[in-house]
Amino acid sequence: MPHLEGFWIKNFRALKQCAIGSCYLQFVYVDEDLSQQQYELSPVTALIGRNGTGKSTILDAFVFIGDCMKLGVEDACLKRGGFESIYSQDSTGPLSFGFNFRPTPDSEILTYVVNIDFGAGNRPYVETELLAYRAESVESFKMPFLFFQNGEKIVRHLLTTGKISDEISQIERTDMRHLGITLLGNLRDYPIAGEVKNFFTNYYLSASQENHRTFMPPSMVPETVNPRGEGLVSLLRYCQKEYPAKFQGILNRIAAKIPNVEMIDIDKGMQNRLSLAVKKKNFSIPFYGHQLSEGFLKLLTYCCLLEEPTPVSLVGIDEPENGLDPLFLKLFLTEVFGETQETGYPQFLVATHFHELANWMAPMDVWILEATKDGFTRAQRGSDYPILRDRVRNNQPVGDSWYSDFCDQAEE
Repeated sequence: MPHLEGFWIKNFRALKQCAIGSCYLQFVYVDEDLSQQQYELSPVTALIGRNGTGKSTILDAFVFIGDCMKLGVEDACLKRGGFESIYSQDSTGPLSFGFNFRPTPDSEILTYVVNIDFGAGNRPYVETELLAYRAESVESFKMPFLFFQNGEKIVRHLLTTGKISDEISQIERTDMRHLGITLLGNLRDYPIAGEVKNFFTNYYLSASQENHRTFMPPSMVPETVNPRGEGLVSLLRYCQKEYPAKFQGILNRIAAKIPNVEMIDIDKGMQNRLSLAVKKKNFSIPFYGHQLSEGFLKLLTYCCLLEEPTPVSLVGIDEPENGLDPLFLKLFLTEVFGETQETGYPQFLVATHFHELANWMAPMDVWILEATKDGFTRAQRGSDYPILRDRVRNNQPVGDSWYSDFCDQAEE
């Protein structure tokens, strides 16, 4: 399962220049501060900050790249109001995204870079795209699987069938609004490109949504980038279709984790409308989706993500504290931290206002997001505050220090 080491984003809404995790290949896209220690992201990374500091925007950046791969860059921008509505105000240069991750625990770091610019005809297009193993500079990439820049139509790539070759193959694209990795990722000869494509198109974002509770028949379900859909019942339906022999066991294991729950099922009601059915102890009739609280539905979603036989690589969770018992949230994080390497759990990015969540985590796993004087986001790892490290050693947790405005005062 691929593991995200770090990423950087430039000119995307409030993220004018933001780097999180291990970002060895930032080039000219983000000015790397070499004074900060670079550690890869852990199984769970917390993004804490006040309203408007870019936490949800970071989670949406991964959805945006998935949209670009499946819909094309123009439609991905239109889905968010157009290129101008997502481009950072008063900025220069292209909309830029870079990601470092390892396809397997023992492999070298793989870098994927996408630049999107606004060109002729007032339409966004792919200005630069790169997929390569990590190198110390732009000029010394090892085996670039995919490369083009300056809006060229020629996609240069190397065969990846196990043989190292210096011979560069070329494909001419007919549409500058579609990513080259979408082309290569659909071909059997380019498994690395396919893994990167799947990493983003399978990314699952869990947030408060109405379609947690019920969904219409398949012919009426709107298209979503993630094949698991955007809600809990869609996620369960996906598991039911993909793992029919294991599905009841998945539901039974989820029910065993939740107090006072005997059975979980998907019920087909009137007009072929599907709904979640939960049988609780001491009650003879199941409770259906519209009768269940938002917090309970979140709880089921997280359990389902942990029990899926072939889980996604990356899960974004936006404000898990809303309606969810803090005790379960702590147990959930403990389970993921303790067993993710052994069982292949997904990697989690958690955006939260809940300072207690940060208290349960190490400073190097918490990123503090703040709005700078110009209104854009600055992201800094908790362990990069020297005084904060001393406070943690004295049993004063990260979340409490952030909540008490200590971090703001430390920067003055």
